[in-house]
Amino acid sequence: MLSAVMSVIYLISALNVDSSRFDAMPTAEFHAADRCDRAVKPLLRSLLSVMDANRLPVVSDVDSECLHDFRVAVRRTRSLLAQASGVIDKERLARAKTFFARLNKVTTTQRDLDVMLLNFDYYRSLLPARAQEHLEPVYGYVWERRVAAAEITARFIQSANYRRYIQAWQKYLDAQVASRTSLINAMKPVKGLADARIWKACKRVFAQGNAIDENSPPETLHSLRKRCKTLRHLIEFFSSLYPAKKIKSALGILKRLQDNLGKFQDCHVHIDLLGDVRSALTDRGLLGQPVDAAITEITRVLDSQQAEHRNQFQNRFLEFSAERHQRLFRQLFKR
Repeated sequence: MLSAVMSVIYLISALNVDSSRFDAMPTAEFHAADRCDRAVKPLLRSLLSVMDANRLPVVSDVDSECLHDFRVAVRRTRSLLAQASGVIDKERLARAKTFFARLNKVTTTQRDLDVMLLNFDYYRSLLPARAQEHLEPVYGYVWERRVAAAEITARFIQSANYRRYIQAWQKYLDAQVASRTSLINAMKPVKGLADARIWKACKRVFAQGNAIDENSPPETLHSLRKRCKTLRHLIEFFSSLYPAKKIKSALGILKRLQDNLGKFQDCHVHIDLLGDVRSALTDRGLLGQPVDAAITEITRVLDSQQAEHRNQFQNRFLEFSAERHQRLFRQLFKR
């Protein structure tokens, strides 16, 4: 273990990677009257710098957390772009949305497999000691898929198309904002637009969560999870415009709901991945009865955990949507 850690430290040093920059939280301070276009660009530049800091470590595959930080910056960029209508010109905005959506999609499989591998010691612990070795074909196949997915990620972010787009995006973000513009939201005070967009995101979370019942399919919880991420990103982007103590409370309330939805989704993804593993090992003639039994047991535990998270959801959402919490969100964002 020590030699592996030292190898990573050496590689980071050799790559001249500044690990202190691996923070996917954008940093920008605003005044309520600042123009929207002059507020959005620093946020997007900050997110792009996180991607740039993690790009080489992702290509070199030094640490799965580098890909995680890279992807968080991509997701935050997409959340901000979704609110940038009338702040960024229509054609540029459409291209950016398409590019970052593709980037998110390309890197998703590697991240899902990374999380599964990080959980593998736990999966082994679910089995009797004598049965744990039966997971080795499963681990081997997941690792094989993960290596292939990492190659796809690396190839994409080293491609000429990626470099050209990022260079053009950087040039746009670095360019000085024009003193006058015809874009309808660009010159509006950022506080007003932040209030409106965050409150709209709040209402969507409240409405979608209230519509979920015991018969709702898993996809509805996943959709709510994405809406919660968007809301959290928006609050974090513009947190400097609001009282720090109240923002901390609002984010804490939201995070508890997100944790529940995230655990539910992780179980859902890993159950599906184990189904893919079973099919692949069957096709290769490697799914003997002991291996099949090991997969079945882990799937059973994940099914049980998923059901538990699903049962907890109603209480978590009731907590999130309690009147005192709705009042806090209204006080902060409704105008």
